[in-house]
Amino acid sequence: STGGEWAGWTAALAWIFSTLGQSVGREARAYALLSLLAVLSHLFFLRWIAQKKSPWAWILTGWFLFHTHYMSIWVFLGQGIALLVWWRHSLRSFLVPACTLLMGIALQLIVLMDRLHFPEEIGYVPPSSIEGLYNMVWKFSNMPVPTVIGLGVVLMGIGKVVRHRRTVSPAVKYAFVNFPGVFLLGWLISMELRLWNARYFIPSAMAYYAVLGLSLAMLPKGARVLLAGAL
Repeated sequence: STGGEWAGWTAALAWIFSTLGQSVGREARAYALLSLLAVLSHLFFLRWIAQKKSPWAWILTGWFLFHTHYMSIWVFLGQGIALLVWWRHSLRSFLVPACTLLMGIALQLIVLMDRLHFPEEIGYVPPSSIEGLYNMVWKFSNMPVPTVIGLGVVLMGIGKVVRHRRTVSPAVKYAFVNFPGVFLLGWLISMELRLWNARYFIPSAMAYYAVLGLSLAMLPKGARVLLAGAL
């Protein structure tokens, strides 16, 4: 709904064939549900913004999302940034839905704040570094070669968004805020709180696949086909 069929199919297939997606999909745990609800939250958020209809689908999904895993706070952070930067002219209309969402996740936020005092319980990946940043994207991409190709495509997409920022839709900019913007912020925070666990970053993985698809869709057809084949 944001970048067309190329973007959608690339994002979906990247998730389906990733070792991360396959590993969490085989387990009777919350992480597959986390990925589904993260995608639905983005979808309902963008539809609410575009259609200016009832925000209840977004609010309910947000409640379920945050009670599935408290690290879905990355999703709300991206949405908050987008509201402030691109839709600030109508912030008043977002006040009641945002407060309703906050009321629904308040108890889980208390749990999150409590657990942040015990970093050894919330993460067990070595302290973050530039190599750790690369390794996390590797978790999303499967092995070094697709990681390098995927990051190359994403960097080209970022370049195009920056170059054509006045004509690029807010929905596309929103995707690029969530990755790499929120992802990089999470990396910086994790240096102190040791949250650097790939499963905790599944919402960022969803944003990575979306941006990968959007970036690929922005390229000329020949390069698009070549890079899609390589991936």
